[in-house]
Amino acid sequence: MKRGGRLQAFSPSKLKKAIAAAIRDAKVPRTARTKILREVANSVTKAVKKRKTIKATAISKLVATKLRAKSKEAAAKWVKYERRRHKRTHAKRRTAKKKTTKKKTVHHKRKRR
Repeated sequence: MKRGGRLQAFSPSKLKKAIAAAIRDAKVPRTARTKILREVANSVTKAVKKRKTIKATAISKLVATKLRAKSKEAAAKWVKYERRRHKRTHAKRRTAKKKTTKKKTVHHKRKRR
């Protein structure tokens, strides 16, 4: 389930790309990258497959927890990326909400002297 509430099928390839980016940005040595990526992606995918529906935030927290056990730097990059993404999502929702709702004009009566 996406942050906005709509349903989307879980995509292991999207998850792997995001985890790989976090590991790469954390400057983890190449030899350790593939091992960390495989272990984290596999454990998260297994956990997700056990559930019928799962929120995107729950997946994100699970990835952060698994990454923290392997590489604290990669986990920090993941959390930083997720915060930026979360802000963007909320900013889009706010602007969409502003466009759909019209402001009511309020006319105030002047006080007579």
